[in-house]
Amino acid sequence: MKESSSTDNRFIKEEEKKLLARLVQAEAKGEPFEGKVAVADVVLNRVEHEQFPDTVKDVIYQKNAFEPVQNGSINEQASNEAVQAVETALIDKEQNEEFLYFYNPETATSQWIFSREVVKKIGNHAFAI
Repeated sequence: MKESSSTDNRFIKEEEKKLLARLVQAEAKGEPFEGKVAVADVVLNRVEHEQFPDTVKDVIYQKNAFEPVQNGSINEQASNEAVQAVETALIDKEQNEEFLYFYNPETATSQWIFSREVVKKIGNHAFAI
């Protein structure tokens, strides 16, 4: 973990919240609310982890990190539920504090992701460390 908390709600810019909500929308559309929160938690956890960039924007736009960045769906408007999921993730930071990765086991193509330890399944996604 990094020394200071970059994901404290006071330090997240409004633009980053909107970007994160759009990612949640693109990655977790059709997933339960709990799964949307967990997707937001993955990004926030990466900001805090030393192996990843230090801002929400840099984590989301890290090369090959998230398919919606590559296919353009990150640019679609977030639903109210996705916005609420981000707010919930920012308030309740301990709920999914270990999640660093998520994937759909039915559609994932990277063999590397299957090497990660799955700690929880929510909807169609596996959340891993």
